[in-house]
Amino acid sequence: MGLWKSNFEANIQYINPPLKQCESRICMGDALIVAAGPSIKNDESKKLELLRGFKGTIYATDGILPEMVKRNIRPDYVCSVDSDPIIADFYGKIGNTHALLAVTVHPDVREKMPWADIQWFMPEIDDINEEGSMTNRALEMGIPVLKAFGNVGACLYNIATWMHNHKRIGLVGFDYSYPSLDFGLTQYYKELMVIAEGDEEKAKSLMLDVYNPITHKHVWTDPVYFAYRIAFLKMFKMQPKRVQKKTWNLTGDGILFGAGLKWGKLEEWVGR
Repeated sequence: MGLWKSNFEANIQYINPPLKQCESRICMGDALIVAAGPSIKNDESKKLELLRGFKGTIYATDGILPEMVKRNIRPDYVCSVDSDPIIADFYGKIGNTHALLAVTVHPDVREKMPWADIQWFMPEIDDINEEGSMTNRALEMGIPVLKAFGNVGACLYNIATWMHNHKRIGLVGFDYSYPSLDFGLTQYYKELMVIAEGDEEKAKSLMLDVYNPITHKHVWTDPVYFAYRIAFLKMFKMQPKRVQKKTWNLTGDGILFGAGLKWGKLEEWVGR
């Protein structure tokens, strides 16, 4: 809570404008929400290049932003939730992109983005009835409070469905898994090693082998990514039926399946 609180206090004077819903709720066409899973970061997949042919709205998580900048692909929106100052390293000049920032992001993120039209929101991180609640302060300031569901990809999906009325919403790069079990390169290797008290074999045993009934493949994931999957599907089931029906997972791999979430192909969305 310490870093969240200090970030909150550092950003509070810059909260203008807050995130807003599109008042008209006019259908805005198709949208893609792009996360940083290995299925899109793998150069052989060419999925990032496919985004050039997409005519709708592109929402990007901060983790995929450097790869998009490298290819001169500009998202319409980029989102950050994490409070760590390292998140600022994802950002570079990319033109007139709207930034959707949690009030609790590190001020280094805000300071690296003079080019962006920043819109602010508050992740629900504490009890609004508690004394000194940051969430309650944000509400009193007119800042919308939204559930972040533990990771920026799920949070961005929640924001996109709240802000705008899109015809269809496609999820890209939402693997929540690894293409192979090169354990030392997995994202939460260090944390699992701490849990296992330095015993690598014990830490490796915490990894999960998940069978995907859509791709008919086994993939590896870790307890954190598996928790992200659970959180996303929980949030998905909370969406109105009209939103669920127009949401498609276009990742093509990984463990984000179930709860009635439909799968499709990115190529069909970009006319390839």
